[in-house]
Amino acid sequence: MFNKYFTLQEANDLLPSVREELVHLQSLERECKTVHHHLQAVKKGALEEVNSRQEDIFLLETAVDFLEIQAQSYVSQLEKTGFISKVLMKGWLISLQK
Repeated sequence: MFNKYFTLQEANDLLPSVREELVHLQSLERECKTVHHHLQAVKKGALEEVNSRQEDIFLLETAVDFLEIQAQSYVSQLEKTGFISKVLMKGWLISLQK
């Protein structure tokens, strides 16, 4: 990816949309963590009731995958504007790739 330099006016015009995208990403991160913790709890309990929990596990894993796809979409939008935060890339998004 290349560096893009913005004029003061371009940066000021871009900030509201960047803030909005980051708010959405933060919301997705919180939701993903909640679903992931719930998934781990279900998996721990699944040892006793394997058959009844398989559907729950599948649905939760699917929800986590969907949230990750949404997050990647927001990041792509930010990249298209020429903005991407090093903090963002070093934080949650790297944890999505694990």
